Amino acid sequence: MRHRCIRSSGIQSLLEKLDGDWWRIGILWLLAMLIRYGLATCAVVCFVNTMSAQVGTFGHDRFLDGEVLTYKVKWSFFRLGTVVIRQTQIDSADPTRFLVSMDVQSAQGLPFIDLHFINQSVVSLVNPGMSVERIITGKDGQDRTTYAFDSRTGTIMMSDSSNGRLVRAESVFADCPCYDALSLFMYARRYADHDTSVILPTVNDFDVKSTEIRFTGEVEEVDVDALPDFSRARKFDGNALWVGKSFAGMKGPFRGWVSDDEAAVPLRAEIEIFLGSIVMELESYRRKGWKTCSDSRQAATH
Repeated sequence: MRHRCIRSSGIQSLLEKLDGDWWRIGILWLLAMLIRYGLATCAVVCFVNTMSAQVGTFGHDRFLDGEVLTYKVKWSFFRLGTVVIRQTQIDSADPTRFLVSMDVQSAQGLPFIDLHFINQSVVSLVNPGMSVERIITGKDGQDRTTYAFDSRTGTIMMSDSSNGRLVRAESVFADCPCYDALSLFMYARRYADHDTSVILPTVNDFDVKSTEIRFTGEVEEVDVDALPDFSRARKFDGNALWVGKSFAGMKGPFRGWVSDDEAAVPLRAEIEIFLGSIVMELESYRRKGWKTCSDSRQAATH
């Protein structure tokens, strides 16, 4: 009982002390909360600002009005065709939006393949995901497939038309940004010098599948026709978990090399199509102000 009374007296004394200093304790508690949540808010603001800065500068040096990249496509020793990729700024009042187009033409006289299509995508520095994609097939350009993303509803509207008549229309809900062929192309250019792996939802043939890309940051030297000497390049690889019927049956594993500089120009790619493994190699280019790594080395030796 005595111990109990002493304990009770101690508690009572503590309560009386706290009661007398309640305002001091209250102020200390308030300051602690302000510091705690103030730092947390600062951290969140810094994080958001950092992410905004990263998004705001998405591949800024990779986008350039008037860029034209021409690739030869080879299967073993045979030339299958030519791929030309162009960038055009859509509106001078909005320098963040570009029309990226890819023109694919099979070589003349091939007995087993006759392919021609144009792929056009609206790609933005601010939001690198898919906005609008149009695939025009056939020599007369009368067959078209269109994918359009509505950011308000998170819906991708998909349609097929032939000779000006709608033959198929569907929609799919996308709860995260999706990518198409050319926004993947620009994404790979943006992150080629990173060391990370991503899985990107990809719109293809009226469905949303996945594309795995592994950026290693690894540097190799590659030799392409467009450049006079071996050039330093960043290597990446990945896996298309889909079959692109519109893209000559592209599927499965792929590898790519982009120039090890601010332009990050794709120099070479190895992909799988219905014929097997093919190689795309930069044959010529038009890009204002681009001085390649090989150009720099040659200038230094003269």
